[in-house]
Amino acid sequence: NSSSNHATVSTDPRNTKDKSYLQNAIRKMVSYLQSHGYEYADSLSVKNLMNGPSGRDFNNIMTFLLRRVDPTFNTSGGGSNANQNTRTDEAQVIKFEDEVAMAFKTLGYPFPISKTGIVAVGAPHTWPALIAAVDWLIDFLAIWVEEDRLDWESEEESSMDDEDGEEAQSTISEKLQRKGKYLTFEAQEKRATQQFDKFLRKSIVAYFEHDNDTCDALEYELMELFDKDNEKLHQYLNELDAENERMSAEIDFLNSEVSGLSEAHQKREDYAADIEKFINLIQQ
Repeated sequence: NSSSNHATVSTDPRNTKDKSYLQNAIRKMVSYLQSHGYEYADSLSVKNLMNGPSGRDFNNIMTFLLRRVDPTFNTSGGGSNANQNTRTDEAQVIKFEDEVAMAFKTLGYPFPISKTGIVAVGAPHTWPALIAAVDWLIDFLAIWVEEDRLDWESEEESSMDDEDGEEAQSTISEKLQRKGKYLTFEAQEKRATQQFDKFLRKSIVAYFEHDNDTCDALEYELMELFDKDNEKLHQYLNELDAENERMSAEIDFLNSEVSGLSEAHQKREDYAADIEKFINLIQQ
């Protein structure tokens, strides 16, 4: 149910007061922002952020990150002005700190977000917990949002089963040669790794949401993909065996033809020799 999907726990097991953890979390956040087109990326400094960002900077960072999930997040009121931390809707006005806390809860963040901590984001006692939340959000974005842009099935692999156009007119040997390129041990290993990575990312999202049914469904889907790939491989090997038998039979036939031609050539030479002997005999 919805209450179990987004359950929170009171104690964060991460050591958010550890300086090395905070530094790594800030470094990861800065790297993500810089690599994903954050407008103010050039002004980011890991050293300066260790002491906490300004209210304006935190507003900009959170707006950029959460809009990757919800494009309507902080669409009015917050923006780049930290003194306007409200979002105006037709029915109500939502404060920026309320909207951030609501967004994390909706995404399934397992720890409570302090709204007063968001207001006093630069304070030494509030920033560690918030950067830990941002660290979780960066992982969430990398796992979930970016997943929509990943398609592990290559165009070449899709063409393996295409029987239209040129593929339909290809010889069996040409089709097998194309298939073989994608059914090598290296290609199969790469594909299996990609499939498992995709399963792992989706499973982690389901785990975050305590969705056991989805986890089970993903596991079943992965096994189906592996079974399907195994069937393709067995089919390819059977087709390869059949083609080898056909080619062996064709080679045997050609060899027999060559053998027959050689015999005929030998007979012709024998006849020519006999004729020459007969002519010589008559001349005598």
